[in-house]
Amino acid sequence: MTDEKSTMKTSGKVPTWATSHFKDTVKAFETLGQLIHISEKGISVLRGMPKIVKVVADVEGSSNDEKSKKQIEIAEKEAVLAQTEVEKDFPVLHGLAVVALWSILEHFTKGLVTLWLRHRKDALAVHAVQKLKVKLGDYILLSKAEQAHYLVELLEQDLTSSLKHGFHVSKTF
Repeated sequence: MTDEKSTMKTSGKVPTWATSHFKDTVKAFETLGQLIHISEKGISVLRGMPKIVKVVADVEGSSNDEKSKKQIEIAEKEAVLAQTEVEKDFPVLHGLAVVALWSILEHFTKGLVTLWLRHRKDALAVHAVQKLKVKLGDYILLSKAEQAHYLVELLEQDLTSSLKHGFHVSKTF
């Protein structure tokens, strides 16, 4: 994402390493929005494909061939699905987009915490980080970036295990 030199610069009061990460995430959101838009257009176009396939088969003189009949049948099925998606405002596509958004947000959060641990010495004083159990032999062999990522993974495991424990306790009641 950023090179080593840009980690020392700041834009205003926010360090470049943080703003760069935000910008990368905004770009990912924008790209996803563009992909959704072109996917909606592409799905909408599929509604007219049966007519196109029929015209091509007629022009080629193959409209009675089994292969052409099969292509027309497939185009008609796809057109029906496309019409349903258009009428319902693309529920499947938008559902997939929600999963992608969640993934982008998760990546953003882990990345920001990783960068924070890497670039802010005071981050290591946070109680959640202080209580982590680190395999020292593994940790010291890692680069600074890998160390920060390792700590984030441990933080995530710690949080996940405490959430599971809380769920387990409430489940027993």
